[in-house]
Amino acid sequence: MKGLLIKDLYLVKGYGTSIILISALFIAIGIMNGSYAFLMLTALYSAMISINTMSYDERGHWDTYADSLPVSRTQVVLSKYILSFIAMLIVWILYLAGQTIADVCSGTGVSAHMLSMSLILWSSWGFMVALLYPVLFRFGMEKGRVLYMLAIMVISGVSGIFLSIKDELDVSITVSDITPYTGIAACVIVLSAVLVTISVLLSIHFYGKRDL
Repeated sequence: MKGLLIKDLYLVKGYGTSIILISALFIAIGIMNGSYAFLMLTALYSAMISINTMSYDERGHWDTYADSLPVSRTQVVLSKYILSFIAMLIVWILYLAGQTIADVCSGTGVSAHMLSMSLILWSSWGFMVALLYPVLFRFGMEKGRVLYMLAIMVISGVSGIFLSIKDELDVSITVSDITPYTGIAACVIVLSAVLVTISVLLSIHFYGKRDL
């Protein structure tokens, strides 16, 4: 497992810095403008990092070569999810740092807004991973490209609907409102965890039966 992660980290080394810088820029724009759309894009980038490594593996026929190595297909699948999780964790830390700096500089102190945005970031990442990864592990990058693009359109559409509803209702969370949202936060976290777990199990099943 460790070797698989190191291999993927070498793959993303060339463009990983660029993705982090772009994510940091989007986070800064999202915080300054209060735009959820820019922040949700960073969750998409986090999910995309592992997808890019899948594309490299398939084009270089590494996935076929991996079958001759002392690693299981389950480990290959798990390494992709772990890599994406690490990327999302970095994005989340960047957001927390940026939002904290913005709140301190504005003199408002650390706001409960970070809770709502953290939930949106992690749930967006969980939904993207849960929807995209099983498709790609089932059909591969080439065969699954159309379904992959369709999934991106679905995710973008759902995100747009969510943002429209939020704007219409003018939903916001303040420090005084934090307690009533604790239950909602717990439900969102549990739902995201369940979706990702189901996604992992499906991906392991599909990839285990796939002809390489």
